[in-house]
Amino acid sequence: MPARSAEYMDEMRDRIVSAISTCLDEKGLANTSLTDVCDKAQISRGALYVHFKSKSEMLCAVVDRAAKGAAVRQHFVDARSLRAMLISEFSSPWAIDPNMLYSEMEFLAAARTDPALRDAIRRSIDARSERFRAGMRKLRKRGELRDDLSDESAAVTLGWFFEGMMNMKFGSATAQEVHGEAVDALLGGLLKPQVLRALAEASTPA
Repeated sequence: MPARSAEYMDEMRDRIVSAISTCLDEKGLANTSLTDVCDKAQISRGALYVHFKSKSEMLCAVVDRAAKGAAVRQHFVDARSLRAMLISEFSSPWAIDPNMLYSEMEFLAAARTDPALRDAIRRSIDARSERFRAGMRKLRKRGELRDDLSDESAAVTLGWFFEGMMNMKFGSATAQEVHGEAVDALLGGLLKPQVLRALAEASTPA
């Protein structure tokens, strides 16, 4: 069998991870089999094992890719981009699709007995926390963050908001304008009054 290039191997691995994610969204963790993944990725069982030695490795890869996507979406450098990110996240696929939310709950349950998966989820959460802390440090340098609030406290508050937003998706739908009001209420506890006024003026239609 001829050697495969690193680019080919990366593309195949990404294809498998995409197939796993789709199967999990469609069937859930308990009902997704290796055969389902192979059929969705259009590969053999042997090809699957070239890239992943176990179901645990596959689940960890799904978590890692989701974390990379979140790192792109959940980036902010100032108050304006923070507000825009919070508004945008409300309509992102992970926040809308109930199946994706159920998959996340299943991952957390599976992590109880899977140390590797538990570590992958912990890395994802820690990366998000550091991303939020880094963003708050940028706001601090710009003089936008409240003086009586530490960067760490601001980052934790933002993390709580994300967790609460996810849990709310299991209930009745929340209107976009209500989410916007909640975002502004959150920012009211993080930003200086003059920064809030500037944001309000910028977001008010002319």
